[in-house]
Amino acid sequence: MAVVEREIVNSIPWWKEPTKDQWYAWWAAWLGWTLDAFDFTVFLLIMVPISQEFGVPLSEVAFVLTITLWMRLIGAVASGWLADRIGRKIPLMISILGYSLCNFIAGFSPTLLFLLIFRALLGIFMGAGLPARAVS
Repeated sequence: MAVVEREIVNSIPWWKEPTKDQWYAWWAAWLGWTLDAFDFTVFLLIMVPISQEFGVPLSEVAFVLTITLWMRLIGAVASGWLADRIGRKIPLMISILGYSLCNFIAGFSPTLLFLLIFRALLGIFMGAGLPARAVS
């Protein structure tokens, strides 16, 4: 019988292999995805009160959610294009700032159209963060 030689495998646990900065990037990316999921979940839960507040059918409020999702595509493509030219840092910072501002402003919507506009802008900024987070 031949003796199989084994390589000495690095005995460092997997969670100690990444550097501190790599862990920060991972947590930032994970929190970004979580925030996006939380935003959509909360919006789904408040769609009925929104339709009652503005006196519109629930389908019109659902269209706001649809527009937000569609606009993510535009934001992701634009941000990916920009990140290829100037790096990921600036597009990511712009997306976080824009997302935060649009979500804050949308919370004070006086009309459904106002909500639609700011949720559409929010979708662009939300999508703009996707390329940077996906490769973190």
